[in-house]
Amino acid sequence: MELVHLKNFIKDFNPDFQNLLRKNLDNYPHPKVRQILSQIIPIAMGGKRVRPYLSYLMDSPENHATHTPIYQALELIHLFALIHDDIMDECDTRRGEQTIHAFAREIYQHQDISKQSRITESIAILAGDLIFSLAENQFFQAIQSSQNPQIIQAYPYFNKLKEEVIYGQLLDLHLTSEQTATQKEVYDKTFYKTASYTVIKPMQIGCLLAGNDSLLEFCHTFGEALGVAFQIQDDYINLTQPQEITGKPQFSDVLESQKTFFTVYLQDHQDKSHWRFYQSFHAHKELTNSEQVNLFNSLQESGALKAGLKKFTDLYDKAEQVLIQHKNKLQTQSYEGLIELLNYLKNRQS
Repeated sequence: MELVHLKNFIKDFNPDFQNLLRKNLDNYPHPKVRQILSQIIPIAMGGKRVRPYLSYLMDSPENHATHTPIYQALELIHLFALIHDDIMDECDTRRGEQTIHAFAREIYQHQDISKQSRITESIAILAGDLIFSLAENQFFQAIQSSQNPQIIQAYPYFNKLKEEVIYGQLLDLHLTSEQTATQKEVYDKTFYKTASYTVIKPMQIGCLLAGNDSLLEFCHTFGEALGVAFQIQDDYINLTQPQEITGKPQFSDVLESQKTFFTVYLQDHQDKSHWRFYQSFHAHKELTNSEQVNLFNSLQESGALKAGLKKFTDLYDKAEQVLIQHKNKLQTQSYEGLIELLNYLKNRQS
C-alpha cells in the first residue's frame, strides 16, 4: 500500500523546506563553518515528514499556505533532535548521509584524536542548536505575520512537544545504563519519545490551528494507541527481520541495551533463563549467525514475540476503532490521511 496523501504533501513541502534551510545556512561568512552547515541539508531532505504532515492533516485546508512556517518548525525540531541523537548514539550515517560530527571529523582529521572528538561533537551540538533556533524563529514569524489568535494558542503545545521529546531521550539514556526497567518506565519512554512527540502533539497543534479544540482528546487517544503500537512493532521488527529488509542490523536493540516491551516481558517471565540469555549479549558488539538463531529461538520459546505481536496488533485495532468512531467529526482530508497512514503502518515489514 502506498502513502498517496503523504507523498503529495512531501512533494509540496520539500522544495520550500530546502529553500528555507539554504537561505538560513548559507548566510554565515566563514567558509569552513558554512561547509559544515551545508551537510545539514542532505540529511534533512531524507525525512518522512510525518510530524508536519499530521499537523497539516488536522489543520483547515484554507490555512495550509499561511501555516507552512509552523509545519516547517515541527520538521526543524525533529532535525535538531536527530543531529543530537547521532552524537549520543555515536552514529556516522543518517538517512544514507554522513552525520554532522562524522562530516566534521574529515575536515579536522589533522587534529589530535582526543581534540578532534571534542571539536567535531561540539560543532554538531551547535549545529543542532542552530536548527532549534530556526524552528523557534519560524513559529514566531507565523505569529507575527498572522492575525490568527489560534497560532498563539498552539504555541504551548509546540513547547510541550520539545520538552517531552527531550525528557523521553533523557529517560532512554538512563534506562540503557540500567540492568532492568519497569513496565511504567518503558511505557513512559515510548509515550514521550514516540507517541506524544510524533503523533499526539503534532495532531493537536493542527487542531488548534484550525480552531477545533474539541478534537484534542481524540488526538490523544488515537495518537497514544498509534504511537505505542508503532514503537512496539518497530522493536519487534528489529528482533525478527534481517538488515537486508530493514536497513538496520538485526538485534541492534539488544546490543545497545535498549529497554523495550520485550525486555520487560523477559524480566517478568517465570523462566528466568530466557532473560539471562538475552542479557548475556549486552556487552557484545555483534552476534554470530548461531547466536542470532539461538536468541531468536529463545524469544520465540519464551512467548515474548507472540505477546509483542498481539500487543501492537491490539493497539492498532484500538486506534482504528477510535478513528472510525470520530469519522463524522473529522474533515475529509483528516480522515483519509489518517486511515491511509494507519493501514500502511499496520502492514509494514520494515
